[in-house]
This record gives sequence, structure tokens and C-alpha cells, in this order.
Amino acid sequence: MFKIFDDSLGFIVNKVNLRLKAELLRSARAYDVTAEQWGILNFIAEAEGITLTELSDRTLKDKPNINRIIDRLLAKGFLVKEAHPTDKRSHRFYLTESGHILRDALIPIVNGVLTDATRDISDDELSAMKATLDKIYSNLERREQNRG
Repeated sequence: MFKIFDDSLGFIVNKVNLRLKAELLRSARAYDVTAEQWGILNFIAEAEGITLTELSDRTLKDKPNINRIIDRLLAKGFLVKEAHPTDKRSHRFYLTESGHILRDALIPIVNGVLTDATRDISDDELSAMKATLDKIYSNLERREQNRG
């Protein structure tokens, strides 16, 4: 099953991920936000009041990485954090007005990058690719769970 490096699934997926992140960074440069910051900002916008643990679980990023990104977004004034009403060790995160304005400005930029990235790929092909990648992820998750 091992293939030439340039033709391996891991290499291709990583290559696409790196190129997509680079293009998002270039396209959003004027807004001083990275692809990772955009992702967290967008997750919080979709689930205002989310906690660090919930955010870590949903984004599949470890808590120190999420915390670093959140600290930058807080420093830039795009987020606020509030004490959790029932868990005093936890905080809930919300977009500020500036965060909402940034998100609204970035949505068409991100959509443009994704449209360009999927040009000449039919909806059926895109759905099949997403389904296949989800299956691969599930298989790898199952493998990890079987290890113990």
C-alpha cells in the first residue's frame, strides 16, 4: 500500500491543507488574522458562549493551542470572555462587535478562496471526497480507540 511519497494520501492531504491555509492567510492579510484565528473566531460565532474545553473538542485542537489563539483574539479585541455561571474554573467566549464585523468581512473572502479551490469539482465529487475523508478519519479514530 505504500506509495511514492508525492502520491501518498498523507502527503496530498497535508499539501492541500498547507496551501489552503497559506491562501487564506494571504487573502485575509489586511485583517491581521491567521487561518487558525479565523477558524476559532468562526466557531465561537456559531456557538457564542462556548468554553475552552468545548472549543478544543469541536476543533480537534489541544487546549494550549486553543488558549494561545484565544489570547491573541482577546488582545486584538475580537473576543471577550466571561466567567462560566456554574463552573468557576471555566470561561465562556463571545465575539465583540469588532469580532462580528471582522467575521462579516472575512466570510466572502473565505468563500472566494474555497470557491477557487473547488473550481471544476462537481458538487457530487466534493460530497464524495468529504465523505471519503470522513471515513478515513473515522477509521483512524477507531484504530486509536482499539489501541487502548
